[in-house]
Amino acid sequence: MPSLCSSSKLKIFRPSESSVALARKVRCSPLVASLLEMSQFSVSEAGLIQEWIDPNLRNALEDLNLGKTSDFGYESWLNNHGSFGNVVIYGDYDVDGICSTVLAMEIFMAIGCPVRFFIPHRHKQGYGLHPDVISGIASSKCNTLVVVDCGTGSGDLLDQLEVSGISVLVFDHHMPGRVIHRPGLINPQNDGNIPARNLCATSVLWSWAFKHRIMPEEWLFEKLDLVALATLSDCMPLGILNRAFVNEGMKVISRKKRSGLECLIRKLDLSSDHLTENDLVMKVIPSLNAPGRMDSADHCVKLLAASGQHDEYVNAILEFNKMRRDISSTISTDLLSNPDTDKGHVFYSDEWHAGVISSVASNLCSVKNRPVVLGAPANGSIRGTVRVPEGGDALKALENVSSLLNRWGGHCYAAGFSVAFEKWEQLRLELENQFSSYINEEPLVIAMELDPATIDLETFSDISKLGPFGKGNPRPLFFMQRDGSESLKPLGKTGLHFRISSDSGDFLAFNSSGLWDQYDDIQGWIYYPDLNYWRGKICVQFILDRILVR
Repeated sequence: MPSLCSSSKLKIFRPSESSVALARKVRCSPLVASLLEMSQFSVSEAGLIQEWIDPNLRNALEDLNLGKTSDFGYESWLNNHGSFGNVVIYGDYDVDGICSTVLAMEIFMAIGCPVRFFIPHRHKQGYGLHPDVISGIASSKCNTLVVVDCGTGSGDLLDQLEVSGISVLVFDHHMPGRVIHRPGLINPQNDGNIPARNLCATSVLWSWAFKHRIMPEEWLFEKLDLVALATLSDCMPLGILNRAFVNEGMKVISRKKRSGLECLIRKLDLSSDHLTENDLVMKVIPSLNAPGRMDSADHCVKLLAASGQHDEYVNAILEFNKMRRDISSTISTDLLSNPDTDKGHVFYSDEWHAGVISSVASNLCSVKNRPVVLGAPANGSIRGTVRVPEGGDALKALENVSSLLNRWGGHCYAAGFSVAFEKWEQLRLELENQFSSYINEEPLVIAMELDPATIDLETFSDISKLGPFGKGNPRPLFFMQRDGSESLKPLGKTGLHFRISSDSGDFLAFNSSGLWDQYDDIQGWIYYPDLNYWRGKICVQFILDRILVR
């Protein structure tokens, strides 16, 4: 959804002679050099720029430190335990949880272990380890429990399992609140280095397996499709290591070896040969997230682990995603049309679906540039989600009210919680009080002035060398002054999307129905290029990111 940008908050970047000098020094095109300068790189950083343009995964992994408790390997484990025996993988219902579950299953099956998996139901059980489920696992001939994307804060439950003779491994990346050292807990948030702390759970597991040679390098590199999906899904900072993970993972996706994923990509009218990270973030990942939000994530685990096409899994996933989109759209429309949304930060409705409020909160936080807390009923209590703009701390906000909460956790920019109905009003007031001091300052936008008519497939490929884009590596934005030739037309049948046609090209404005009241005040268009693949043809399209107004 595009947002409004006032003239005082737009800095227009224009290439200079220094861009030409930088292009010569690092052997890239003048456009890429200009974009690097726009991102604050300088000519003196030639070595870093080369590494940034073409990150090498093996080099980036050399100095990776996952923390003290990760310093054990496959052989030492076998020496102490004899065998992994029957293995149960316990995961989570978002894409990182799904991908780490599949990766763990494939690793332990390759080792030769009998493997089962369990992912809790979002609405019936909720996030994390649950005593009744753990008790059931303990009584079902389980020798080793492998917990992924959760478990760091469940030490008492894990202790009970180990007392009963079950070995436990935990691969997680959630903030523990305090340093927790226990054998078998691999969580770089404890004492890993900065690159390790920027990993999702799937890449923590993959990196541990790589560093300790659990499987051959070639085998592990073919599993990087899972790491790429999870990294982008969890909005992990795209520094050199995570960019290398995503780049290599997208190469694996293009080879179409994971047939279930390839089937989903085709059903979404995408092509693995021309897939961009934006395709993954906007289409593939929301589809894989949808079943876990609306019902059970098991469909996605079975799809990604499948060796056949399994159209039935894909059809179920797409149906859940349609439900998610429809419900999310209704909630978003209600919130954006409510004048209180610009005054308050914390909202609840007993008509909302708890499975979709996190994505709605993310969009609202992005559009409004302010902290957002949404709550909805779920399994006898209120399930809530917190999203904060860059620089905020969602976990700190929840820590301040933790005495009111049943459960809470997450990341500094996105967190979740559960609270009893009778404590909601007090929680709402305390969170509103915390966020009332937040200064809702419009961010500065830097964009290069460039006519979209000059951006062809070759130019797009050049720009893409600086990707993948996301958190920590924002995509470059471009600006075109409004010239009066533009026309505004609906795009599709829903009335939510629009096309701005101009002599230089068309801009696609998704979910923008409420932005055109100020059409006469529009001064220009801030956009980015993307690929469009349709019926075997590929072309560059232009997505409207912001609308410049007086």
